Amino acid sequence: MEEEEQDLSYKLRGEKSLPSAILLSKWSPRMDVIALALEDGSVVLQRLSWDSVWSVDPGDTPVNALSWRPDGKVLAIGYSDGVLIEVSIEKGEMLQKLKLGSSKITVLTWIEAPPPATMPPSSSVLLNKSNTSYKDNSVRFLPPLPLIENDEMSDDEEDNVTHKESVPSSKYISHLSSMTLLLAGDECGHIHIVIDGVLHITSLSLLSEGMTVSSIISLKMSHNFCTLAAVSCNENNTLFYNLVDTSLLANKVNELHFVAVKYNHVLSVMAYVGDVIRAMTDAWEDGLLTVDKKMERYAKTLPSCLQLMDEYIILLACGQARAELKSFLVDELTAKGVKKIGLSIEMSYKSLRRYTINHLNKAIEALNFHLHDLFGVSGWDNVFGCIGLSTETLQGCMQVLGSFALKAQEFLYVTDESLQNLKIFFIWLYTIIIKLAGEPAPTPPIEEGPTPEELQMIIDFLRKRLKPVHSEGHGQAFSLDLVGQYLLSKNLSVVEEPSQTIWDKILSDTASLTREVAPWLIKSQTNKSIMQLYQSLQSSVNKAFNSTKEAMQSLFVQKTSLKLFDYNSNLSSRMKSLVTLYSNDTGSSSCLFPINEHQIATLEHDQDSEVKYGSFFVQCTSENEEERTEKYHIYDMSVYNGDTLSLLLYNGASYMVAQLPMAAVSTVTLNLIGCEVLQDSIQMYVVHTQNKLSGVDIGRELAQGTSLGRFQAKSLEVSGSRKLAAVVSIGGRRVQLFDVDAEQDDEDI
Repeated sequence: MEEEEQDLSYKLRGEKSLPSAILLSKWSPRMDVIALALEDGSVVLQRLSWDSVWSVDPGDTPVNALSWRPDGKVLAIGYSDGVLIEVSIEKGEMLQKLKLGSSKITVLTWIEAPPPATMPPSSSVLLNKSNTSYKDNSVRFLPPLPLIENDEMSDDEEDNVTHKESVPSSKYISHLSSMTLLLAGDECGHIHIVIDGVLHITSLSLLSEGMTVSSIISLKMSHNFCTLAAVSCNENNTLFYNLVDTSLLANKVNELHFVAVKYNHVLSVMAYVGDVIRAMTDAWEDGLLTVDKKMERYAKTLPSCLQLMDEYIILLACGQARAELKSFLVDELTAKGVKKIGLSIEMSYKSLRRYTINHLNKAIEALNFHLHDLFGVSGWDNVFGCIGLSTETLQGCMQVLGSFALKAQEFLYVTDESLQNLKIFFIWLYTIIIKLAGEPAPTPPIEEGPTPEELQMIIDFLRKRLKPVHSEGHGQAFSLDLVGQYLLSKNLSVVEEPSQTIWDKILSDTASLTREVAPWLIKSQTNKSIMQLYQSLQSSVNKAFNSTKEAMQSLFVQKTSLKLFDYNSNLSSRMKSLVTLYSNDTGSSSCLFPINEHQIATLEHDQDSEVKYGSFFVQCTSENEEERTEKYHIYDMSVYNGDTLSLLLYNGASYMVAQLPMAAVSTVTLNLIGCEVLQDSIQMYVVHTQNKLSGVDIGRELAQGTSLGRFQAKSLEVSGSRKLAAVVSIGGRRVQLFDVDAEQDDEDI
């Protein structure tokens, strides 16, 4: 026992409180912060000082699971409606939102791919970067996308800017050097596998005895990625231990990581394009709509034989207007109003032009690069065939991108032409209103009259823009602005007749050529807006990557289902935290699960498919060793690190936290379980009786425990990497924070 006296234990840092009860807690693996899911539906991030870093507002349904990315930079949050969101540790910004299904997410586990040395021989070569011919090299060839905020500047400033600030090339998985797996289980027995937190590659359905549905409560991937262990429970309070063959993951780690990285790049650029379009929508000046409405009201007063266009052309030619038109121009539009609208339109259109050239076109270039990369590897059947990338789907995706690029150029042309025409039109209209109103000439003076070239431009503009686009009775509708319609999610209301290019003529005259190159022809979507084509591109991208999920669905095979014990309903609320999966030193998959409130069973499944089990309990300490008859209630259990298990114990009077060496668990005598094959594809095992598990007392193996005094506890959350622990009270509103492996002061012992 003298050696035990030297063991390090828990040292209380302090007790904190929250206004809402804590449902779940999870320490960051890299920082001294803890994520807390609260009863009000929110998720908060707290420092050790208990200062709040950020909070995520309540969702539509309660939070049921939390998990940190291995590097501690992203937190995954699972909800009852099957929604998974991922937030950045820096600001709590939502990076990703996935709909994994309609069932409640019950457990989340986020792990990192192991080093190549631990992988199967078939995959270790591929993991060697020097031998990989399909690395993502986009950083070498693509310029960074400039921050959208940089666009609030003049043309001269824009030309001189170096864009030192830029958006991340991969917003969602930046800083990841190796692949990660986000495993999610739900209450209907589905296991979802998400590569790097973004690429949802499969949803497995577990089968248990009688083919009943059971809720997933714990997940663990083996070190070599070849086997996935899952513990589930059904509505009859029966536990099942399941194994799934995931050797495909082990063999395709590098390929899946490549596809996930590319998917991340595409998602990041697509989000950037969405931000650019929103910025363009905000920059668009709707002042012309006001002018349109005023002209419509005036047009309704005109005789049926007269059109507004005729009145303006007469005004342009003769410099004279009817009394009604003069009153409309001088009193309704006013010189001041026309000047203000003209200036704002000019600023707005110049801004739209810069957004298109400096942001939208560069994003299209980046998307084209990434999609062509994916298209290239999609034809590499012996390497990427099983992943499910479809050459045809990706080709269709690139066609939609081409149409989007053409529409961006069309938008730029329309913006430039409209800017030139509107500027000349408003200058002319302003000078006419000044003359009609008899006001003094403006300072500085405007050149006397438009030039012949400008005069022709104004005439063409009046004929096009003041031509009614809709007529009911004597009513006439007009559209001076052609730009705004491109930013709406509906068909263009005014479409310019496209001029046929030489290439169009060649295609129309050569049907055989058209058929030959049809898959590569970019179609101009004449009636579609930029927003519509952006939405089409989103759908096309989703379809391209959904094919991966469909292809890989059948490649993960459940190979084992072991029926464990029926547990008491008193354990239902704590079952999720009491079931622990881990891998031991021999590479076997091991599971700890409760038999009753006092006793924990240990189960081991080795590589030869043998299943062994045993159990242990913790006897209460006593001054007289022979009187160690009372057993601790084991309230919570968690893996502290690879060598230590953390326990929350209750002796009927007070709670205690303690550390249990994994070596002590390995000393428990294990009995071999026989198996019975209930169907061809899955081996079904059954533990026939609980009476065989008499259990072993390992209380003497506990490291020095720490009593919680009068604190009434319900759960324990530990972090071996940060050497921290948090104990939540029964009410959930109070929490005690501990330093673990910290030497106690004499007064604390």
